[in-house]
Amino acid sequence: IFFFAQNIDKAVQAYKGGNYVDAAIRFYEVLNYEEDPSLVAEAEYGLASSLEKTELYLSSFKYYAIIVQEGSDHPFFAKAVEGLLDVGDALKDDKFVPEILDSIYDNNHNALKRLTGDILPRVHYSIGELLFRRKDYNVSKDFLKSIREGSSVYPHAQYLIGLQYA
Repeated sequence: IFFFAQNIDKAVQAYKGGNYVDAAIRFYEVLNYEEDPSLVAEAEYGLASSLEKTELYLSSFKYYAIIVQEGSDHPFFAKAVEGLLDVGDALKDDKFVPEILDSIYDNNHNALKRLTGDILPRVHYSIGELLFRRKDYNVSKDFLKSIREGSSVYPHAQYLIGLQYA
């Protein structure tokens, strides 16, 4: 166990130094061989973030999705939600990220409400857009109307609300 505890330190050091490929390799080693749940959680997030930094978005998506689907008990849940949204944007995904967020929303609502900055509005837009495509207009409007002016997704939300009235 001491060996892998050292690896997590080296992985973090490589990440902070901008050597994301080395960091990803070290986080992956920890993830596969470590038994300490806190180190495994850190390695999961570190691996996802390292892969995102190397623009391996699909691989990064996989690890962010695992964390988000574990739920708000995961210590990196909030950061993984943001990472999942960012990777979804990079991949121009409007299907899988929204479906994951929709599937975890009810059980993690309180944790999601505590998300800072533009993250919660982005979650609401993602789910609102998914529900719009499913033609669940009433629930879609509820999500989209919760997005306030000043959010990066506010204009998009207003557009979808307008389409629902058309």
